[in-house]
Amino acid sequence: MSIQLAKSEFQILGCFPVIFQLRPHLEQAKFVEQVRYQMKEGYQLAFLEVEK
Repeated sequence: MSIQLAKSEFQILGCFPVIFQLRPHLEQAKFVEQVRYQMKEGYQLAFLEVEK
């Protein structure tokens, strides 16, 4: 297992199901754009990757 920062669109979208549990008002279609906007202000999105 490793904790990483989501940087690619693929990684950011992979975090959406968990974030959606906490923020059900969010829309998947706008999620990457919103995260990228927040990243400009210092926001970081971390995820746990389980290696198979």
